[in-house]
Amino acid sequence: MYYMLGKPAQDHAKIFCQVYTVATYIMREFELVAATWLVMIRVRSLYAGHRWAKWLLYTTFVITHLLTAGFGAQSVAEVYSNISYLSFLRVCLSGIPTYTKLIYFFQIPFELLLLAMQLVHYWRLSRMIAPARPTPLLTALYTDGVVYFIATITVRLWAGLVVVFLDPTLWYMTVVIDLSTTSTFISRIFLHLNQVSAKSHCGNMSSVPQFDTTASVQNKPPSIPVDSWMEMETYR
Repeated sequence: MYYMLGKPAQDHAKIFCQVYTVATYIMREFELVAATWLVMIRVRSLYAGHRWAKWLLYTTFVITHLLTAGFGAQSVAEVYSNISYLSFLRVCLSGIPTYTKLIYFFQIPFELLLLAMQLVHYWRLSRMIAPARPTPLLTALYTDGVVYFIATITVRLWAGLVVVFLDPTLWYMTVVIDLSTTSTFISRIFLHLNQVSAKSHCGNMSSVPQFDTTASVQNKPPSIPVDSWMEMETYR
């Protein structure tokens, strides 16, 4: 779109390049914080009542995002100070920031932690209620979490490796692909959860006993399916 607007004045073009760089960084940080927060509260709901899980998730969330934001701000400051506009090609030019090759990898430990906690919870719950199976809502939490992890980690590893081994000038392309992929999959997660929850609510019209998936299983009447009485207990 910028190319179609025609050739702007040199000083205005440089300002546009600076504003676009800062806006892209801010947009990516907000989207990254929102996406990982939404995924984190899903995992936290599986460990309702376990304070160690709460503090582990919150601490890791804060540390990884502070690292990403700090090194990202440093990189943007370097780009902002030496950015220029090449009128012949109508593109923004800048030197390669020092920490560009690290920014994509700071979130990977947190994503691995979220995946590990979901898999551990699924394994423990499956053993606890065997041969029965978890409810559709819990199954959706597990499967969507794994799908989200595979999609986001694949994109971020690809983006990081492109910047590290190929051409750092492809950073803008990798940011756009990362933003679009993450926002798409995080939206899919919650739309799917809402759909599964609505179906479960319509199918369970009677009052049924409950049990805490983080503690022990209560004795279930044989005539009531497991899917009708398994729910998560609200954290207090």
